Amino acid sequence: MLRRASICLSLALSAALLSSAQAQTFRWATPASVATMDPHASGDTTTRNILINVYEGLVRLNQKSVLDSELAVSWEAIEPTVWRFKLRPNVTFHDGSPFTADDVVFSFKRATTSSSDIRAKLRSIKEMKKVDDLTVDAITQAPNPILPQGVLIFMPILSHVWAEKNNAVEPADNRRTGKENFATRNADGTGPFKITSYGVDGRIEMVPNESWWDKKEHNLSKVVISPIASDATRVAALLSGEIDLITPIPQQDVPRVKESPQFYILTAPEARVVFLGFDQWRDELIASNVKGKNPFKDVRVRQALAKAINMDLVRDKVLLGAGDPLFAMIPPQANGWTPEFKTRPASDINEAKKLLADAGYPAGFSVTLDCPSDGLSNMGEPVCVALTGLLARIGVKVDVLLQKQAAYAGKIGRRETSFYIHSWGATTFDALATMELTMFSYGDGVGTWNVGGYSNAEVDKLILSASSEMDAAKRKGMLTKALSIHRDHVGTIPLYQPTLTYAASTKVKVVTRSDDAVQLRWVRFQ
Repeated sequence: MLRRASICLSLALSAALLSSAQAQTFRWATPASVATMDPHASGDTTTRNILINVYEGLVRLNQKSVLDSELAVSWEAIEPTVWRFKLRPNVTFHDGSPFTADDVVFSFKRATTSSSDIRAKLRSIKEMKKVDDLTVDAITQAPNPILPQGVLIFMPILSHVWAEKNNAVEPADNRRTGKENFATRNADGTGPFKITSYGVDGRIEMVPNESWWDKKEHNLSKVVISPIASDATRVAALLSGEIDLITPIPQQDVPRVKESPQFYILTAPEARVVFLGFDQWRDELIASNVKGKNPFKDVRVRQALAKAINMDLVRDKVLLGAGDPLFAMIPPQANGWTPEFKTRPASDINEAKKLLADAGYPAGFSVTLDCPSDGLSNMGEPVCVALTGLLARIGVKVDVLLQKQAAYAGKIGRRETSFYIHSWGATTFDALATMELTMFSYGDGVGTWNVGGYSNAEVDKLILSASSEMDAAKRKGMLTKALSIHRDHVGTIPLYQPTLTYAASTKVKVVTRSDDAVQLRWVRFQ
């Protein structure tokens, strides 16, 4: 009997040691750091895609980008303007405080304050009302056909107890104002991972949340996220074994990584569009040699620039195939897309020069292009440089101003730009969020990322109508029409849909998703 007990104990210890050995530190390198630990203070992709592992919302997307429950277990429209959400019981925040309806109501109010960078995404909701401790009603301004996926997927839930205790009741917009509060550098979500360290260099360390409500699918004991701006350094870190995953990998390094059996490449068409925007609202550009007027207010100038850009050439020579040219502000995955959006204006130098001359600029003009050095999947600089060469052919001299992503995002967020390259992700897989934020006339809480100030009453009307139209076919028609008008007016110059390209060690299994969100809960050492 004693021998049998000894064997059982030995087997139990062996199993425990094996489990401990399999649980490892996952090391992930990104080109840029998060802007803040506060998910309401910045809506940029890098911040969202890291904090999505820490903070949760009422709903989420699964591995196939299909809507799934998160902190809400069910929802239904009980009236045309009232959606009822039943909340998940027995959930706690990382500090141990219980999750209740009070936290949802608080988070909605916090996310819609003037200092929140995501408030425009939630503007269709008039009020979030507590019914009981585990039930809330979202009362909308008008009927909203896509409220869960189209709106509430953007609302991370914070603990009201934690925020009040630490004087972080409102987000501090450090990206635009430089102001900070406790939530800027600390976090308290309900998600599968907890922040243990956030360094001044942007390095983040996380550990699993052992009290997480959902099934544990990962086998990680620790996560270290390191911002490495240099492409060469990031790739070298992977190949040396210092890093397990890099997002993204430069296209020119893909063949080298593919040659090694120790690494593999992951790809996915990203639900995002890279585009050029221009100031169409000032009477005089702030970064141009044109004085007393604004050339970008003339649609012929915008058309000329569009015709000067040969995106097939950029795709082949610069992107090395990792992008798909298009001419609309949404990717094919998004509702509202139509095949004609794939067709770009024919590249025609002579026609572009004529358009410029007709607009009063026969000799062209000069302008500064704001460009992130470590953004756009680290393709910002080469794409911007390529565009300067293409535009020079029609007499438009472009000076590229390269900036780190954080400084660049703050600058264009303040609309301190004449000409800029940017991108927007259709993370809801519906055109409405993109249109409300980047195409609707700029105003208080609306069109907040319509940096160039494009304004069209018919487009605004169609966007508003689509936000409350319950007939799916009619609604899609409205979305497509608004996108088409914006496209015809060259409100921006859409360039391409990027291809997400990651590189990872064969020791780990990583799931790719077209919204570029790496969910640590699905990462496993093999």
